[in-house]
Amino acid sequence: MTGGQRELRLYVLRAGDILPAELPEILAAWPVTDGHSAWIWLEAPDGFTLDYWPGCQGEVLWYQAERLPERVSVAQILARTLSGRLFSSEGELRWRFLPMLGDCSIRAVFLGKAELGEHWGKLKPRPDLEGLFPTTMEYQLWGQQTSETPGEWIELRIPHRFRYPVESSVRHSGRVLAKLEVELWKDRTARVHFVRLCRVFATQEP
Repeated sequence: MTGGQRELRLYVLRAGDILPAELPEILAAWPVTDGHSAWIWLEAPDGFTLDYWPGCQGEVLWYQAERLPERVSVAQILARTLSGRLFSSEGELRWRFLPMLGDCSIRAVFLGKAELGEHWGKLKPRPDLEGLFPTTMEYQLWGQQTSETPGEWIELRIPHRFRYPVESSVRHSGRVLAKLEVELWKDRTARVHFVRLCRVFATQEP
């Protein structure tokens, strides 16, 4: 077995349909970290968040149209969430509300390191990664931060001020860009089958 094949065996894809009431329990199984190594993306009809994962009892910065962002409890948001992604460099747990599934209307999928995936026994292993290989890509997020806008990324084309969950500091000159690292799982024809979010980070440019 080659080194690349051994590395792929460390990854697992798990999936399953759960009751909405089980979602907090599924999220609570995410291992406790230092607070700055896992992120949460949540979408609801009235807003969204991209923030560090504070746990089910914590708060995130919630964005709504024509309103300043505010701190809202995760427990309050989950009741009306349509989809979400909890992710780190080790893996991603994502879910979506699908009414056509009936009572078990939350479809949840984990993709990442097998050791992390063991936290979700209700999600069954799937063979869909067979024949696929991961590649890493980086995508620039909206806006840029300068010494005049600490903690905020300004996008003039919209216009809008973004606050990203990254550790950053601006030198006297230059700008800071926020980026999203993703992992693309492709087959031998380069067709993408799965995409998982890995981390949000910042880079300093002249």
